Amino acid sequence: MPLVSPHTHPVILVVYILVAAMHIVSGLPLRACNQLLFSLQLLIKFMVEDFAASKGRGTLLAKSVPMDACTVLTRLALKPFYKAFVCCPDCSTCYPDNGPGSYPEFCSSKHALAQQICGRSLRKSCIIRSHPYDIPVRRFFYHNFMEWLGKMLCRPGMEDMME
Repeated sequence: MPLVSPHTHPVILVVYILVAAMHIVSGLPLRACNQLLFSLQLLIKFMVEDFAASKGRGTLLAKSVPMDACTVLTRLALKPFYKAFVCCPDCSTCYPDNGPGSYPEFCSSKHALAQQICGRSLRKSCIIRSHPYDIPVRRFFYHNFMEWLGKMLCRPGMEDMME
């Protein structure tokens, strides 16, 4: 179902915009956005229960709020496509990041002048919910310009606006 249609309730559209803005502008993680969606769904449910005149419309409205922030970003076409790299904090050498264990523990790049291997650690330890994790020290996200340009030009009415 397209997001902006005659069947989309304005409250649901506001929920989508709020969650997307919190994620993209404020940097709220997707897990926290999911909690925000759950809270908004409860708020709508309680508001509708308070208004006895709605007779069932509120339940449908509350169920229209997705439980996953990725759904919001996908429906608004805001989910970015990128390639992730782990980047050395000293020499800026990039290693493809395809998940844990896909990049070396230490930088293996040679400095141009000294001809010595950098050797800087590319991982740091982090404790999340009492469980230790190794995460990249620094990351670089590559966005393909041609993909971005293609998506922008495929949006309805974009050619008319550019003329």
